[in-house]
Amino acid sequence: MSKNKFSGLLDGYAKFREEIYPKQKKLFKELVEKGQRPEILMISCCDSRVNSSQIFNSKPGDLFMLRNVANLVPPYQLDSGYHGTSAAIEYAVTELKVKLIIVMGHSYCGGIKAAYENKDAFAEMNEETGRGFTHQWMDMIKEISTDIQECSHGLTERDQLRKLEQENVLLSLKNLRSFKFVQEALDNDELELVGSWFDLDRGVVLIGNEETKKFHVLKG
Repeated sequence: MSKNKFSGLLDGYAKFREEIYPKQKKLFKELVEKGQRPEILMISCCDSRVNSSQIFNSKPGDLFMLRNVANLVPPYQLDSGYHGTSAAIEYAVTELKVKLIIVMGHSYCGGIKAAYENKDAFAEMNEETGRGFTHQWMDMIKEISTDIQECSHGLTERDQLRKLEQENVLLSLKNLRSFKFVQEALDNDELELVGSWFDLDRGVVLIGNEETKKFHVLKG
C-alpha cells in the first residue's frame, strides 16, 4: 500500500490501533467467542457520504450491514444468477434472526439522479465493453421515476429527486415482502420493517409511512 496515496487511511488505522481498539478489546473478544448476534439489518447506499454506523453511533456487532447502489432491494427471484443482496437478506433473517430491517436512502443519491434524468449516464449491457451492471440494477426504479416526472408538475427538480429517493425506499420495503422468509417473519411478529431517508443538508433522519408515502423527522 502506497503511504502517499493512503496516508489518511494509515493515520486512521493508527488511531484505531492506539485509541479505539484498546477501549473495545473486550467487546471484540466477546464477539469472537460468542459470535455476532445483531438485531438490525441496515440496508443503505454505497455513497461514501452516508455512514449508518456513524449516524446511529453504533458499536461493532450492532448492525448487520448491507450496502449497494441506491440502497435497493430487488424483488424475489429464484434462479441461477448471483444475488448478493438477496443472500445477505436471507442470512440476516433466517440465520441471524434480526428483529428489524431498516432501508435507509439519502439525499443527493447519484444512482437515483441518473435514473431520473434518463440519460446515458450508465452504459447498457455490452459484451464488448463488459459494462452495464449499474444500468441493469437501476432499471428497477424506472417505473416509479417515470410516474414522478409525469405527476409532479410544479415541483422543482430537487423536490422531484427527493420524492424519488424516498419512494425508492418504499419500493424496497415492498420488495422485501416478496421474500417468503421475510413475510413469514412479519406474520409471526418476529420482524419489523422501517423505511428511512437521511438528509445530508440537515444531518437528520426521516422515517417513512408506507400508506401516506410521507416522511417525518425521527425524534432523537
